Amino acid sequence: MEVLVSTAAVRDCIMNKEKTIDIPELIEQGGQQYGMVTFDQSIMRLYRSGLISFEEAMNQCSNPDDFDLRVKGITGAADRWDKEETTDVANTEMPAPEDMKKF
Repeated sequence: MEVLVSTAAVRDCIMNKEKTIDIPELIEQGGQQYGMVTFDQSIMRLYRSGLISFEEAMNQCSNPDDFDLRVKGITGAADRWDKEETTDVANTEMPAPEDMKKF
């Protein structure tokens, strides 16, 4: 599950097609403040919770090489996943769809 909150930066990226490539990074950056979660971060949470196997996680994630490195604890200097993964969002209630901002 990817969660995208309609922030000013996200709206700018949506309206300017050259900037749409920046949206995944905005999702990663918005984890702490807005509760945004990338698809692979969701897969990681399912895997670490024991709800899916490593093989299933690798089959479903968008970047298997990166996912495998993260499982092994290897991350980059600018990696924002560490903060996201230590936050207990598994027990955080998601807002109802009608409460989400519309574009």
